[in-house]
Amino acid sequence: MRGGVKLTVTDHYFRAVAKLGFHYYLTHTRRGFRGDEACFAPLRAFIMNGGDKNILFHNSGRTFAMPFGELPFGVLTPRQWGHVLASDETRTPIVVYVQMFVGQGCVPRPHYITLGAIENPVIAPSFAWGHVYVYDDLQQPGRFAGSVRQAQLTRIR
Repeated sequence: MRGGVKLTVTDHYFRAVAKLGFHYYLTHTRRGFRGDEACFAPLRAFIMNGGDKNILFHNSGRTFAMPFGELPFGVLTPRQWGHVLASDETRTPIVVYVQMFVGQGCVPRPHYITLGAIENPVIAPSFAWGHVYVYDDLQQPGRFAGSVRQAQLTRIR
């Protein structure tokens, strides 16, 4: 018998994803942001209090193309489970890409989070980056669950 599952999430889910994306960005940006800057006030308010997710969860005209997804003969996915995170601050506003639990026939919908508009017009090639957090096939007790690999980004447009 065929069946399906429908999951419903509350705004706590989106608040957690926004916080994860924000911390990812702050960890890797070379601009020296701490997170308390005025441009991030709406994001911080959403993380703390919730609100309309549609204000922050959109791609602001930018997309990241991933090398997996639907094909005519099935689904192309990584062999190992992992999470994909990327950021683009080559123009304003800053956008972070978060895609959790990709692997073994599962390609969940990615989230694009618009963090805030920056005033610094200086742009460099290093202002777009990505990482893949890959789980180990065999989990070892008392050890890390996987590793982090820097993603190779190619600008399409």
